Amino acid sequence: RAWAPSPTAGGAGLQTLMVERCTMRNGRTRHRTTACLLACLTTALSTAHVSMARPERADRTLAPLPAEVAAEGLREGDWDSLIDGGVVVRGRTKSNATTEAIQAAGFIIVEAPASAAYAFVARHERRPEYSRCTKAVEILSREEAERGRETVKVRETHKSLWITTRYTVDYTHDPGLREIRWALDPAARNDVRDYRGSWRLIELGPGRSLIAYRIAGVPGKLPSFLIDYFVRQDLPAFLRAVRKRVEEEARAVKT
Repeated sequence: RAWAPSPTAGGAGLQTLMVERCTMRNGRTRHRTTACLLACLTTALSTAHVSMARPERADRTLAPLPAEVAAEGLREGDWDSLIDGGVVVRGRTKSNATTEAIQAAGFIIVEAPASAAYAFVARHERRPEYSRCTKAVEILSREEAERGRETVKVRETHKSLWITTRYTVDYTHDPGLREIRWALDPAARNDVRDYRGSWRLIELGPGRSLIAYRIAGVPGKLPSFLIDYFVRQDLPAFLRAVRKRVEEEARAVKT
């Protein structure tokens, strides 16, 4: 996964941003961010308003920190926050003279089996239902791959503020690992320079799983406060919206 945001890279530069205390490292605001990718990232993740208050969901039957979760780069403090129903979000930027790469990751526990969470996020065509800036998702092709995998080519249209972005993404579905990876189709006409990421669903116990979401890309110019807003607000809200929908569907199946 050389393209994926590393869960441990960057040391202190890749810090946890809790919902109640979301601040970027050292208050740094001098980022040369870009309109296209931020529109892509923001629109893909923007959702209707979701309350940022931490719900009362504490369940200490999940302690201590499982090894598979620790492998995602999460620490004991992160695990405690997740058990309490919080969202753990990490974000960083890496700049050089001409470009600025953005990486972000988010984690949340859902009261549903990992298989149910995987099935939900794998239905790309439903994303406009819970991502308010996703205007269109067109499935261009589906192909079976080795070891039970599936590749899905998707054309997506998003709108954030005054910016509309269109791009084509190649998704790789791996139901055995409960993982979905994606990367921009370089042969397509895209409004973003780079956009990659992954979903990973980890079984924690009967009817409970962890969602791990990662994105990375290279944006163009846009005010840095919007990048900060994306990491602090849009990503946690998006994951809370996904949790709500996954848990609603899981309850509906039980009844």
